[in-house]
Amino acid sequence: MQQDDVMPSILDREISSANEDAFGHRHFALALRSLIESDDHQPPFSIGLLGGWGTGKSSIKELYTNQLRDDATKTGGQTRAQRIHCITFNAWRFGGRDQDIKRALLRHVFLELGGTEENLQDRLFRQISETREQPKSFRDMTVDLLRAWALPLPALVIAFALLFLLLFVGDLIFRPGDLLRAVLFVCISFLYAYVLKHVKPSEVKASHPLTRVSLPSTTSEQFEDMLLSQLQRYKDGTSKSPDGRVGKTCERLVVFVDDLDRLSADEMVLGLDAVRTFMEIPKSRLPDGLGLVFVISCDEGKVADALAKGRRSGELPATVFNHFDARRYLDRIFQFRLEIPPPPRNDMRDYATRQLKSLTHISSDLENRGIAFPPLIDRMIHVGVSDPRNALQIVNAFAQSWWIAIRREREGVGSSRPGGLHEGAVTRHPISLGALSAMKVSFPDFYRDLQEDPLFLHAFTDVIVRGRALDGLPESSRKRLAERYLLPLSQQPETIELRPEHRPLRQFIASLGGVRWADPLQSLLLLSEDPTTRRLGANISAVYGAFVSGDTRGVLEGMGRHTDGSMLSQEQARNLYQLYEATVNETSARRSNAARVVADLIGRVPDPLAAVLLGELCRDLDNSLNLRSQLGPERIVALMSEAVPSDRKSVTSRLIEDLLTPGRPVALQLESMGTPNLNEAVDMVRTLVPCALSTRAAGGLEAHAEQLLQDWLIERNVQAGGNALIQLPYRDLESWLSEDSGNVAEALGVRYLGALAGELQKDENYTFDVKSALSRMKAISSKLMRTGEEARQELWRLLPTYVSLRDVHAVQVAWEVGVPALGNVNEQQASAFIGEFAQRLQQDDVSDDDNIIDQDVAFGPISNAVTESLHALDDTALASVTNLINHWSTGDETAGYACDMAGRLLPLGREVEEGILGNWAPRLLSALPVPCARYLASRFTDQGKAVQGNIVSALQQTISVDQIGDAMRLRFVAFVGAVPAVAWGTPPLLDYLNSLLTQLAARFNNPNGYLSAILPVVAPVLLNATPSVYGQQVQQLFSQAKGQAGHYPLLHKCMTGYWAAQSSERNPYSPASIYDDARAFVQTFPSPENVSILGSMKDMLQRGLVPEAGRPKLIDAISIVWKSAPSETVDFVADYPQFTAQQAYALLTSVDAANPTQFSALKRAWLHVSETMEEPGIAETMRMLLVNGPVNASQEQDIGLGLWLDVQKDQGRALLSRYLLASDIADEQRLRTWRHAIGRAKALGAAFFLEIVPQLVILPGIDLTGKALFDDGDAITAVLGSRDNQSQLARMLMNAFPEAKSNTVKGQICAYCMKLVGQAALKSFKPDVLAQEELQIIEGAFGASNDIARLRRLVTQS
Repeated sequence: MQQDDVMPSILDREISSANEDAFGHRHFALALRSLIESDDHQPPFSIGLLGGWGTGKSSIKELYTNQLRDDATKTGGQTRAQRIHCITFNAWRFGGRDQDIKRALLRHVFLELGGTEENLQDRLFRQISETREQPKSFRDMTVDLLRAWALPLPALVIAFALLFLLLFVGDLIFRPGDLLRAVLFVCISFLYAYVLKHVKPSEVKASHPLTRVSLPSTTSEQFEDMLLSQLQRYKDGTSKSPDGRVGKTCERLVVFVDDLDRLSADEMVLGLDAVRTFMEIPKSRLPDGLGLVFVISCDEGKVADALAKGRRSGELPATVFNHFDARRYLDRIFQFRLEIPPPPRNDMRDYATRQLKSLTHISSDLENRGIAFPPLIDRMIHVGVSDPRNALQIVNAFAQSWWIAIRREREGVGSSRPGGLHEGAVTRHPISLGALSAMKVSFPDFYRDLQEDPLFLHAFTDVIVRGRALDGLPESSRKRLAERYLLPLSQQPETIELRPEHRPLRQFIASLGGVRWADPLQSLLLLSEDPTTRRLGANISAVYGAFVSGDTRGVLEGMGRHTDGSMLSQEQARNLYQLYEATVNETSARRSNAARVVADLIGRVPDPLAAVLLGELCRDLDNSLNLRSQLGPERIVALMSEAVPSDRKSVTSRLIEDLLTPGRPVALQLESMGTPNLNEAVDMVRTLVPCALSTRAAGGLEAHAEQLLQDWLIERNVQAGGNALIQLPYRDLESWLSEDSGNVAEALGVRYLGALAGELQKDENYTFDVKSALSRMKAISSKLMRTGEEARQELWRLLPTYVSLRDVHAVQVAWEVGVPALGNVNEQQASAFIGEFAQRLQQDDVSDDDNIIDQDVAFGPISNAVTESLHALDDTALASVTNLINHWSTGDETAGYACDMAGRLLPLGREVEEGILGNWAPRLLSALPVPCARYLASRFTDQGKAVQGNIVSALQQTISVDQIGDAMRLRFVAFVGAVPAVAWGTPPLLDYLNSLLTQLAARFNNPNGYLSAILPVVAPVLLNATPSVYGQQVQQLFSQAKGQAGHYPLLHKCMTGYWAAQSSERNPYSPASIYDDARAFVQTFPSPENVSILGSMKDMLQRGLVPEAGRPKLIDAISIVWKSAPSETVDFVADYPQFTAQQAYALLTSVDAANPTQFSALKRAWLHVSETMEEPGIAETMRMLLVNGPVNASQEQDIGLGLWLDVQKDQGRALLSRYLLASDIADEQRLRTWRHAIGRAKALGAAFFLEIVPQLVILPGIDLTGKALFDDGDAITAVLGSRDNQSQLARMLMNAFPEAKSNTVKGQICAYCMKLVGQAALKSFKPDVLAQEELQIIEGAFGASNDIARLRRLVTQS
């Protein structure tokens, strides 16, 4: 085969020589050598050679191993290759469904160390049985011999006995003579010999067999033992590796585990487990002088993902539950990491260039055609190409396509054979082919879609890259996009969103914006054309004359298509194209005429030739001003909508030069070639500008045209012939920008911002969409902030203007842009911006509701701005901020902002703060908002005497006024609560506090609610008053107010927790006397409000202000207050439950049982009381409940008695037992007790009734109780449950029968026992005596029976 007939290609193999190193892998190979062979690293250890697929891990390994083999230097008389032995295990080769990667690794290492396959099979997969003789000990041998001789003896004795018996019987029966006896004796002798021969000891061997079964090695320990034994043999020299190496000189055995990351997730996990098994072998178990080193080549990210999925079992070591755990687990596997980064993109391009040039046949052909390598390689090696392997695949794809295309173009000329191409179909478009080759390798699915629909590339670019709508696409392209590349519309109803997996594709397609794709693209995708496409059209000379004359109708008549307006056929379209191509040598005028015909007919030309024709037409338009004038802007703009981006770019750039050159009249003429007037020029411009912007957005403009367009958009001047000049209104600019998708506003930059600011400063109604304009302004400003210092300086000259504008949206956009960037400006710029901002926030005009700034929204930006530039503010800006703070301090809604901002100014020193707080102090209790009052108080101690004096002067209102209003009280509460505690003990607040305390004592009768308003606020700080003043005024206040039923409890409530201890300095203050007065007050003036007094008394007692002997007074007070407020008093009962029986009973009398809250309070109170009450007290309370009858039980009878039983620890069992059997209570009281017993029968249990019922029935005077007892017989039976309990109760009742005090009770006993167990109740009934009437009662209940007869005889005897 000739060289030209061989398709060039490059094989992807790892390198083995440093001469082939294209990415500096030799340095990593040297690093690997350092890690493996360093004396500082004592094996065993492992090294992770980490990097993505194709980054050169295998090449680094090969570089190291080849260099190891080639190194002839010796150390200690040995080369490196003698000291370092390497084994390579390719994990991918042994992976798969039926492979055990762990055993595969063991097998490979085992065999490489000289192990045999047979031995390996025996150890791993076969069960081996081995039998050998083990000698017996002398003792065991002796015992076995004795046992062997002893076993036949019984049989031998029996045999001899039978023989002698036969001999005796024969002699007895036959009476033989001597001859017969001799014969008989001989027979017996033979029988004897036979018995001795066959009845003998068994054979005793001197050894016994031992069978050992070896099972296959399956555990990590067995694998480890197997590997260690083979390592020992290899080190001893008894085993050799397959290549003949002997391990005697081997100091380190290096096991390379390659391609681990190509396995499945489960196999990766097993592989790492295998490495972990071998790595954890203790050094002490390895052969002396031999170290084990593992080098694992893998992609750490993929292995970590596999671990996170594959090691979730808690039974495995180092359990992994997430990606972080996986990385931590790998840290245990890899003692060293050698990470291989992806090569730089420029290195990748150089590598691809060298590889392409190495294909001399292809590279020379490219050079002969004048094709430069850099732009070609740039399109092939895109940003997604991260490894040499991928780059090599792309180079091979291009080389193969180019090689095939050359041959098909040669054969396609004048030929109709399949597989041909017309000349230049592919070779004229090397850049396009290079981009498609990269696409074929990197995005194969998208490449297959292009093969099916070549126009899909433009559809994808328009929608995904340029952000256009789907509506304008062909149905097939729209459907393909929606099904394969876009998120479902239901998830993104308003926007078109690309699926995440296709984002690299979008980046790649976007990078191809400057490529002029072949048209049609199908030739490059399929490398083939049909014969019709290659063949020149039919004879078209008949229409050529009309064509170059500009006679459109004549052309149609020549084609026979003048009678209809339908599309031309493909053949006619190709003819038209060939006609147009043929005019290349015509005069410019005739070429222009032909172009006019093409422009007329382009709408009837089918794809794809329409695009080709339009491309040629665009090139003529690009070159001819006359042609542009003849067609006019309107027709050209219509044509541009179908032109390819590159053609559209060039033609539109020419039109911009014609119409939008500032300072020059429009150059374009009318179709009649006359000069346009001003109105006609304006119409031309307004037609062009939207087209220019859309063209710019789609593919950009030429640099000169771009600059002209930007300059004109700012000026918007239109000039016709002569001096006629007009400026188009600003609203036109905003209208164009609103429809522009190419971000021309960003290109205008600061110039656009200045124009917009100037328009917004006009005091008139705006005629454009201000919000859209401001949105653009924000985007542009944000970008300028990131562009550079010069751009930022330009912007900062405008931002103070924006932040001071009347329009609130403009102000907001200005602060959104400016505030985050304040850290990068100078002091002058920061002060100017913040000063204007602060002034604007104070200028809200209530008559202009639309432009009132929301202070809630503005506070964050202004506060951040001040904080960021605090020390950069000049006096003017600082004054503006201070005025803003004072402005905010006049309204409740903005008071918090005033406090916050004042706090931010603290670092500027006391002078600034006093200037603010000095403004606030006079308004403290009159007009200052509560947050400001609180802030003023919190900063009190840090102020000078002047500000403190102003504050105290404002507080004097609380002393001088007769009534404290709600607003004043709110501010007073806020102030007192926020003042640092230390401030109350020193002037001037101490003087104020003394004066206020005197005023409180003087107004003990609470005129106009003065005490109610002031005392709750200042009570926590009264302890800071001068002791003498405190003692005198507090004692006076409570002594005089104890007769004031309306507010005396309030005074105690306020002072709870704040009572001072009694001391000589506080005379005549006496907590004990106040305590006693409080007890007397609750007795004299009963009221629910007195609960507050209980809290005060409790506080005094707990804090030791009154002696413990005062506890009964508190309990007595609790009992009194309970009557009017049981629910509120129950907590005090819980704290002090030491009640007497009378007090405990009294708790019931004031409770409304129908009120669940009060009833619950009583239950809780009694629970605490019963827990601390002694047994006599509990019983006495029960007696009082019984004696006094049911209390407060309108809906449920005897609820109090039931509740008392409920709160007992034993659920009232002891009380029920006691009072059911008590002899000193009335039957009605016993009946109430029984009702409660039977009501809780289940809780009391069978034992209770077995004990109580037999004793209860023998009591005298129990008519009511007895009747109730036997009426409840079914309930008792149910509690008894078992037959044994029922029989026992019946027996006990019958035994109690004689002692019952009335025949009624006796009859009830018999009837109930008969119901319980029937006549069996009489079996154990054996009274000493029995009266006739008693027998009649029994007989009436049980009827006739043997037991009745027995009892009747007893009566007779009696």
